[in-house]
Amino acid sequence: MDIGRSSIVNVMFDINMMTDMDTNRKHRHNAEVRDRILTAAAAAFRRAGYAATGIDAVMAEAGLTRGAFYAHFASKEALFAEVVQHRHPLLDRLRARRGETGEALHSQLLEQFDAYLDPANFTAVARGCTAAALAGDVAHAGAAAQAGFTAAHAAILAEMARGQGGRPRPWSAALTLAVGAVQMAAACNGPDRRAAILTEARAAVHALLGAAPSPLADRAGIG
Repeated sequence: MDIGRSSIVNVMFDINMMTDMDTNRKHRHNAEVRDRILTAAAAAFRRAGYAATGIDAVMAEAGLTRGAFYAHFASKEALFAEVVQHRHPLLDRLRARRGETGEALHSQLLEQFDAYLDPANFTAVARGCTAAALAGDVAHAGAAAQAGFTAAHAAILAEMARGQGGRPRPWSAALTLAVGAVQMAAACNGPDRRAAILTEARAAVHALLGAAPSPLADRAGIG
């Protein structure tokens, strides 16, 4: 009798373990699909703008069917709000900085903005920076998108100030200057004019943040 009861307990334990594993796999799969949709949407919105990008285009870029969309997002508006809050390569780059001192972190911050405003990186930045590419769309979007963008803006400013001991610096002005310069360069014709806009903005960012520009080196573009 005890052996039989023990066998039943073992079987039930195995069933529960299998159920938990299946549930975990399902959660992982759902998270991966959602991430694919967000990544595809960010690229599509940045490339063509919010209004010109439909759900079908996003799902095609993600390699998924339209039917999968509504399992993860209630609407295109909800997707856009998620993108403008969570898909900021510039923020990712700033978070990746590693430095043991505030001075090192600040130096790396300036290096990131040097790369962001390097004319050689203009195309990659203009196409890859969520703030530069989509701020105009967010301005005409609903409250959810604006709230998401505001949260991302606050996160970028907090990351810029990391390790600086609360020392007051015009973080917001520097960020606005850099992003605005990319937007202005994108709206202008001709590489020389674009280069002038970006180069002047780079010097101004250094002046705002209290360090002289270092010579430009080969750097990977950021956005």
